[in-house]
Amino acid sequence: MGTALDIWTAVAAQRVEFGELIEGCSPNQLETQSLCSGWRVRDVAGHMIWVASQPRLGEAWRVLGAVRPHRYVEREAIRYGHGSAIGYLADAIVHGLDVCAPLGLDPIETSEPVMRASLDHYLGHDSLTGGRSRTRGLRMECDDLEWSTGSGPVVTGPAHAILGAAVGRRWFLTALSGPGLGELSTRS
Repeated sequence: MGTALDIWTAVAAQRVEFGELIEGCSPNQLETQSLCSGWRVRDVAGHMIWVASQPRLGEAWRVLGAVRPHRYVEREAIRYGHGSAIGYLADAIVHGLDVCAPLGLDPIETSEPVMRASLDHYLGHDSLTGGRSRTRGLRMECDDLEWSTGSGPVVTGPAHAILGAAVGRRWFLTALSGPGLGELSTRS
């Protein structure tokens, strides 16, 4: 799971699974409120399409407007090449949870290495989700795969519930347990 190619393959696979999930939704399911505040299932799907396509469209305009397009493309290629694909992967997993949970569906199947990478990403950084701050001072332990992080009062549960709660999805708190759950609840 350590190479960029493996991560991009996982991103693509996760997006395909998400797309298949959305294709199978009824019109009523598409109107269901997701776990993203103010977003219906269809809006989460729109976000996933935007994330997957926006950089190409946005970059095209930037390249055309650059004084030296070749230099701009070179600089951006280096910047993206050094960037992390884990964010895209973790985003796809979390948004899958945002849709599956309110629809009463099991989470999209994710391999253990992919889930570990996503947990490391969101609980190791604050980015837009506040995962590191939300879980600071707590020991987060998965009971369905070998993964844990932090120190302090323990919060235990399935990997998807830990990931969801860490990024502020209160829905998943009911699937967690342990002496640190009360503190995590106040932060979500």
